[in-house]
Amino acid sequence: MKKLIKVDSSDFKNYLNRTEATFKAESGIIQDKLKQGIDGLDWLVMQILVDDVKKESLEQWLKLAPKISKGTKDTNLLMMNAIRLNYDSFYEMHELNWWIVFDETLTYLSLLRERNYYEYLDFINEVYAENGGI
Repeated sequence: MKKLIKVDSSDFKNYLNRTEATFKAESGIIQDKLKQGIDGLDWLVMQILVDDVKKESLEQWLKLAPKISKGTKDTNLLMMNAIRLNYDSFYEMHELNWWIVFDETLTYLSLLRERNYYEYLDFINEVYAENGGI
């Protein structure tokens, strides 16, 4: 039988305080790279190391996202919007966590880049062509 561990709320607050700077830095890097356009997005994609866990996560997300997303059932559109929109706008539009969708998008693009580079280029060009840049 598993033993439950009581967690003091101050422990969580301390964790948030310690990780806030990392979160802000990561968010800043992502937004900066996305503003750089295709080259910045390509750089983000190349940082992803795809292992079996990430592949399984992506597979599950591709099955689940169309069922729970508000506004669209098209996973490509969800991924493009994760690139185009900030987290607040994305949540307002789709009622999904931007960080999760963005992570799955980078995994998808990393695999696509590896397997079919021309389709990868078509995808990222469409992201920036429809939006006129970010």
